[in-house]
Amino acid sequence: MPEVITLLSIQLGLVFQIFEDETENKLSSADKCSTWNNSANLTLFRETLQDACRVNGISLGDDEVDKCLKYYQILCKFNRVVNLTRITDPVKAATMHFLDSIMVSKYLPEGQNILDVGSGAGFPGLVLAIIYPQRNFTLLDASQKRVDFLKIAAGQLKLENINAVHGRWPEDLADQSSDIILSRATFSDLSVWEDATRVLKGAGTLLLLRGENKNATIKGFRVELKQVSFEQLENDRFILMCKTVDENG
Repeated sequence: MPEVITLLSIQLGLVFQIFEDETENKLSSADKCSTWNNSANLTLFRETLQDACRVNGISLGDDEVDKCLKYYQILCKFNRVVNLTRITDPVKAATMHFLDSIMVSKYLPEGQNILDVGSGAGFPGLVLAIIYPQRNFTLLDASQKRVDFLKIAAGQLKLENINAVHGRWPEDLADQSSDIILSRATFSDLSVWEDATRVLKGAGTLLLLRGENKNATIKGFRVELKQVSFEQLENDRFILMCKTVDENG
């Protein structure tokens, strides 16, 4: 059995290496001097993120800031060949991606196992995994290349609390139950979240990050709308905090 596990690990490592090599081959010389390798942009990202967190009452340690910065570099690099995000500008990325993810920490309840559905480039799941190294994060996404990216990013950031999984919600539910389910700007039809009751443990929590102020009902949940204001952004964000209830709740 150990030999089989070792062989699978080697094969997985080769897949990631091929993916990284393909990325390098597709990058032009101009790309290699672009955002992810530009010291001025990296400094601007760091300062913007630190200032945004401070203004919004969030304390990030130096190690957390360093990992967010490295994650931003990795994101910009792989974004050249993989469809990860349209937002790579250092100021916009620091606020619209990273701060947007970090702000979830203000509303994140207790819970060891967290599932991020439709994780995409890792927002908010991978960012939160940086902040909460003691919690376990499963990042679920329907794109194999995005999942490959998430695994590479987690490896380069030395995050051992991340498991990136290729699959679709709700067809491919996580094997293990979760204490918390997160999702950022996915599924306009909220009825798909009724399946979350099958995954959540006990009195689990479903947190849906939205860009619109809409009251909602989801079968099996008590839903509370939270408004989140960013001083750096014109538009507010909204979080649907959904607590599981029994059939008579």
